[in-house]
Amino acid sequence: MVYPYSERELFHGMSYGLGPASYDFRIDQDLTIPSGGFKLCSTVERVRIPNFIAARVCDKSSWARLGLVVQNTHFDPGFQGYPTIELTNHSKKTIKIKCGMPICQFVFEYLDYPTQKPYRGKYNYQPAKPVEAIYESVQRKKGRARRIYPKALSEGSTQCEIDSKKARNTKRKCDHKVSHSKRKQSRK
Repeated sequence: MVYPYSERELFHGMSYGLGPASYDFRIDQDLTIPSGGFKLCSTVERVRIPNFIAARVCDKSSWARLGLVVQNTHFDPGFQGYPTIELTNHSKKTIKIKCGMPICQFVFEYLDYPTQKPYRGKYNYQPAKPVEAIYESVQRKKGRARRIYPKALSEGSTQCEIDSKKARNTKRKCDHKVSHSKRKQSRK
């Protein structure tokens, strides 16, 4: 379920690996998060969650006491890949995190029954790097809906820019009520 698996170990005075009721994951990048900043990171560990288990991501108390918060994410049964973790620095100081440091806890919970619909979504099989938000759209083709997963939004691009690119690529007009040229003029 967790690869590579570790018994309880220490790194720079912080524990990782199997705990009494959770498993502590490590960060796979060096990060510097300024005061009030937000960053994505990935973990050293890869998971393969079976159909009868769900997982919650929680803070490590040592980081929380310094003002670093892990967004408490849920992982559905069936998820596979390297988890992307969202971090926010609520302190007044810059926080530096070294690759390999423990960063969060996964709490695994048994389901009463295995799910009949394991996770098969857009974030399944994430690579060993942070994965930005992926926005879905649905295209209808011959009466059937088909999900399209465009690339994650690059920094600074908006959903409108992604939609207008799709409209140009498919030779269809963007279906927003306000045209993009009017939006650009109103910003000036």
